Amino acid sequence: MDPASRLLEVARARAAGEGKEVTFLHGEATSLPAGDASVDVILSVFAVIFAPDPGAAAAEMSRVLVPGGRIVLSAWIPAGAMFELNSAAAQAVRQAVGAPPAPQPFAWHDRDALSGLLAPYGFRVETAPHRLAYTGSSARDFLDTESRNHPLAVAGFGVLEPLGQAEALRARLLEILENGNEDRDRFRVTSRYVLATARRDG
Repeated sequence: MDPASRLLEVARARAAGEGKEVTFLHGEATSLPAGDASVDVILSVFAVIFAPDPGAAAAEMSRVLVPGGRIVLSAWIPAGAMFELNSAAAQAVRQAVGAPPAPQPFAWHDRDALSGLLAPYGFRVETAPHRLAYTGSSARDFLDTESRNHPLAVAGFGVLEPLGQAEALRARLLEILENGNEDRDRFRVTSRYVLATARRDG
């Protein structure tokens, strides 16, 4: 499930190409297209962390899960070059459209915060740290690829291009990536994240 139609199309094509039978549904984290107590496992790969209302998302996940069901989600730790890059891009778009500063995001990566969010629904939360390396032939090549393919990047540059502000942002993002590069011959930036598992007794 995803709110982005473009990503659902990509997923359907990929599943078909691999001969897999998968149902893809359009939906939001705060309004899941599933019946009460109809889901065994909710797997969220850097997805529900973008829900605008974490409390409503938690209530929805609880609603659709069967007794004894579990939630497995990944959440970025807000630090490092990729976090700086995404923050700079979001700030540039907000400034361009005259939007107010973004509210403080919910700490999905924090065990205590996540426990506080899910405990009222009977969940016990465990977290484990992990790392993910982004690689490429160069920082510029990586940025060009992300700008063409990442849905948030496509949308953001779509706002900035008509305003003549896209190239300034690209230069700033490239600077962030080059400063954070861990490989002097190619490109590698490592981001830290947590894998959280929330279990509810049956």
